[in-house]
Amino acid sequence: IYKDNDFRDRHIHVGAPRKEWLVTQIRRDVEFLKRMGIMDYSMLLGIYETDAPVHRTPNPKNCFFADQGGMGSNTRNEIYYIGIIDILQDFTIRKAAEFSMRRMTQGKGVSAVPPKTYGDRFAAFMEDHIC
Repeated sequence: IYKDNDFRDRHIHVGAPRKEWLVTQIRRDVEFLKRMGIMDYSMLLGIYETDAPVHRTPNPKNCFFADQGGMGSNTRNEIYYIGIIDILQDFTIRKAAEFSMRRMTQGKGVSAVPPKTYGDRFAAFMEDHIC
């Protein structure tokens, strides 16, 4: 099981059509979280490694659980179980103060950022790690 920062050197291999579905869903979820003022969430990725190639359901209605309850890899013997977690952190006055203080002392690389910035960065990171 990985969280998004744990798979910086790893990619989710699902192929072009499923990548489009997955990225679209991530962007929808992120837009909702941004509207709700939520930040500091993560992607949880469970990987089940099989001994044989994964049988992928052709043209599934929902690719997120089409292959043995998850999303099968198109190039590896893996099934992915994916979800956004830790969605309870609002961008409160305390987080805004933390953002301001860290921005002054650390520059642009701070982790406590407003929901729009956080969501855009999160979605771009995920899109870069899905192929």
